[in-house]
Amino acid sequence: MISVNPLYEATNEWLPSIVRLLEPQENDCIAAVCGSGDQAFALLESGAKVVTIDREWHQIEYARRRGSALQENDLSAFLRTKDPEYDRNSLSLIDQSNRYFKVPGRLELIRRNLDRITFRESPFLEIVAEGEFQWSKLYLSNILMNEWLRKNWHRNDARAERPAQLTAMLPHLQRGGLVYMSGVDSYFGNVKEPHPGLRLKKYVLEGSPQCLLRDAAVYQWTG
Repeated sequence: MISVNPLYEATNEWLPSIVRLLEPQENDCIAAVCGSGDQAFALLESGAKVVTIDREWHQIEYARRRGSALQENDLSAFLRTKDPEYDRNSLSLIDQSNRYFKVPGRLELIRRNLDRITFRESPFLEIVAEGEFQWSKLYLSNILMNEWLRKNWHRNDARAERPAQLTAMLPHLQRGGLVYMSGVDSYFGNVKEPHPGLRLKKYVLEGSPQCLLRDAAVYQWTG
C-alpha cells in the first residue's frame, strides 16, 4: 500500500492520446506535470528522459513511491490494485490507467527505464526555466488553466493574460519541440492559436467516459 493521500490518485486524461500525440523518443527530454505519475510513467516507456514536476510534495511522493514499487517489481502496489482507500471515482480512473499499463510487456519496459525519470517538487515554470535541461517536449496537462484560476478566479476580463505563463516557458523549448495541453478549448477559446509561435499539429476529443479532460492538442514550437 502506498500510504500518501494525494489530490490526484490517477490521471483524468486519456493516456493513449498523450503518448500518441507527444510521440516520445529515446533522445527526448520531457518536462511533465506529475499528478499521479501515470502520464510520466507512460512517457518513460519510450526511454526518454522525463522530469516530472509538481508544486505539491504529496503528489511527488506518491509518484516516487509508485516508481519504487515498480522497481521492486511490486506490481500490485504500482497499479494500486489492493488499496481500499480510494473512492469510487478514483477507482474508476485507476482502472482506466491500469488497462493501459497492463498491455503485455509495457510495465517491464517502463521498469527498465526508471533511471531516466527525475522527480522535482517545485512550480512547473521554475524547473522549465532554470536552464538545467534542454527540453524537447512539454507535457502541460491543464496546468495553465489551474494556475490562471488560482490567481484570477475572481476576474472575468483577463483572458488575454492567460498565455503569459506559456510565453515564459517557450524560450526554453527546442525549436520544433512539442507542447501537449489539455482543456485547450475552454482555456484559450482558440484551439488553433494559443500563442503566435505555436503551430497546431493535432487536436483531439476522445477518451473514455471517465475522462474529465477529453480535449487535448499538441503544438509545435516554431520560435
